Amino acid sequence: MEKNKLNTEKVHEISVALLMKDPASAQLISKIFREVAIVPYCYENLKDFWSEVQSDLPDLCLVDIEAMSEDGLFLNNHPLVETEKLPLAFYCKESSKPLMLSTYNTFNFGTIFEDQNL
Repeated sequence: MEKNKLNTEKVHEISVALLMKDPASAQLISKIFREVAIVPYCYENLKDFWSEVQSDLPDLCLVDIEAMSEDGLFLNNHPLVETEKLPLAFYCKESSKPLMLSTYNTFNFGTIFEDQNL
């Protein structure tokens, strides 16, 4: 009887990037991902997020809609957003719901609202 061989195939680990303005929200979302063995990369500003996702494309990006623009930089102008290659979802607080309009013309997988039970 042949012994079982170890499976040496590399398993793809899911990568998630969070761009969040509020550290408490980032911590909550990060905790949820960690409960399913996913450790997200957290970014506090659009500039760092912009360059990192361009060089290392994550499987999912969760972006606080309050962080979609910064110092003349706009998420909608990112080359991967323009070509619809950035796997994007949004996070929205009650206070930032008026900013939802800025997401309407952006290809995305949906929006998580803060008031939903996470």
